Amino acid sequence: MSGIENRTFHGIGVSAGTAVGPLVIVTPAPTAPADEAATTDAAAASAQVRDVLEQVASGLEARAATAADHARPILEAGAMMARDPGLAMGIDTQLQSGKGPATAVTAAVEEYCAMFLSLGGYMAERVTDLRDVRDRAVARLLGQAEPGVPQLAVPSILAAHDLAPAETATLTSDTCLGIVTAATLKLFAKPRQTVTAWLAVAGPAAAVDLLSRLRGIAGDRVTAFELISRPSLDLVLQHIPDARDPLPSPQPWYVLVELTDTLLSVDLGATLETELAAAISDGLVADGTIAASQAQAAALWRLRENISEAQKREGISIKHDVSVPVSAIPEFIERAAVALQQCYPGVRIVAFGHLGDGNLHYNLSRPSRDENADFIARTEDVGRVVHDLVHQLGGSISAEHGIGQLKRALLPTYKPPVELDLMHRIKAALDPQGLMNPGKVL
Repeated sequence: MSGIENRTFHGIGVSAGTAVGPLVIVTPAPTAPADEAATTDAAAASAQVRDVLEQVASGLEARAATAADHARPILEAGAMMARDPGLAMGIDTQLQSGKGPATAVTAAVEEYCAMFLSLGGYMAERVTDLRDVRDRAVARLLGQAEPGVPQLAVPSILAAHDLAPAETATLTSDTCLGIVTAATLKLFAKPRQTVTAWLAVAGPAAAVDLLSRLRGIAGDRVTAFELISRPSLDLVLQHIPDARDPLPSPQPWYVLVELTDTLLSVDLGATLETELAAAISDGLVADGTIAASQAQAAALWRLRENISEAQKREGISIKHDVSVPVSAIPEFIERAAVALQQCYPGVRIVAFGHLGDGNLHYNLSRPSRDENADFIARTEDVGRVVHDLVHQLGGSISAEHGIGQLKRALLPTYKPPVELDLMHRIKAALDPQGLMNPGKVL
């Protein structure tokens, strides 16, 4: 496959909305095997099928006994259909013609469905229930679990092409957050060449300029552009085994750059080298190394990916996950450092993040553990310095990790009252009992 391909998977829509939770794939309905063995003993096969239909009916009745008032009639109707004498006779006719049990059930039910559809109205609406009985009976005849929603231990999102009324009637918002019936996936071709480089830059402003240059010559081939401060790298070198400084001398700021392409016609390595030579000449880049193998590229990425783990081993810090326009990142970093040093002299700033997205992880602590406990106790005041500046620059106080509970109290400070009111109204309309993700955001 080359290029980008969109694939849409269709199902029967239930409702619009957005939800986050564990995904549970609903057991699909089975089909009678095309090569099912023919029936040689119609009487024995009839007894087997009738026993299975009784099991299906008993199961639906058991669920009806504990179901809510609105769901009970639906389950009871399914049980009655499973015990319908006319359906059993139709199955017997199919068995006597030599069809296997699962095939006979399928054929007989479809005959009944055709009759119901011809009658229209209420009877036509029962076709879905009939086919649900068929699916449950066929599953049991094949030694499989009945199709449908499994027991949900936690509030979950269901993925299903379709659900029978016996399933939807028993769903509640405290266990089912949503139902996925269609998904569109944007698939990208696997890159055939990747170039990874670790570069020392003159500062955040130089990093933004370099990003602009690389996008100018490589476009969407720039698939990663990570900004990393020297204190971030120092923690990794201190706490992560086998971590090595990629460059011979320390520099205050670095970027981890990755270019990828699905084509081999363009030499990404040569493209990057040419632009880096110009960037070095212009003073944007002080030094750098380009990975010569996948192993070297992986080693460079481990330096970036282990920053959070290194911070954890170093001790507690005040963490901020913020975003500002890419062009405003240098200003944010400069002004935030000045403001924090004025308020908290000697504060250690560990800044790193996805420069191309305008997202920074901006974490603060005292280098001395003896002093750090007092500093952590001032988290609210420290956060106000950072968040006020983010707000002034048109950014967000929470970029990747959401509002959750930790930043819930900050929303009134940085969100206009009309937006908060609208959020509350939408929440009340979609979740009046507060069952979905309780206590978060609002």
